[in-house]
Amino acid sequence: EVILHPNGAHLHVTTNNYTSTSGVIWPCASLMLQYLGNLPVHFWPSKQVLELGAGTGLLGIYVATQGASVTITDRPEVVPLLQKNIDLTAAKSCVAEALAWENAC
Repeated sequence: EVILHPNGAHLHVTTNNYTSTSGVIWPCASLMLQYLGNLPVHFWPSKQVLELGAGTGLLGIYVATQGASVTITDRPEVVPLLQKNIDLTAAKSCVAEALAWENAC
């Protein structure tokens, strides 16, 4: 799947329906991507971002391509999809980590 973000570059993200929610790009993610794409380009390079429940990683990977240092997290079984999407986009400042919510407290 290819998503166009507002400043015209292509962002490649693979979806996967092996889980009920994690492998889907939800409509709200597309709206948030439009919002993030409208922020000034100089906004991201000094930012450190933690995305919880990243799913496909779309938003975290996007801000990494804009210069932010990003950690995207989701359940352990979702990390391979996150890593695949990081690799597809070559988002070098983005890492995927497992975060099991049941153990987060």
